[in-house]
Amino acid sequence: MTTPPRFISLLIALTLCLGVGTRGLFAQVDTAVITGTVHDQTGAVISSAKVTITNQSTQVSTAVNVDERGDFTSPPLQVGGQCSAKLY
Repeated sequence: MTTPPRFISLLIALTLCLGVGTRGLFAQVDTAVITGTVHDQTGAVISSAKVTITNQSTQVSTAVNVDERGDFTSPPLQVGGQCSAKLY
């Protein structure tokens, strides 16, 4: 019994797709993103503010603007140590 050429082509295509598609699963990164929403003591959203995130180990600070919904997202930051955030 011989294997049909169509089946072999499908098997090769599936193998290539799985190999390329899972390549990124094994990547490791040394950065993280911090997201959040800024509220005041009453729970109301604070918009148009600025959050400064500081890595306590390196003393590197990153400023992030808060949008009209009170949300913010940092750019990728180095992982490690503790971070503190201040609202301005």
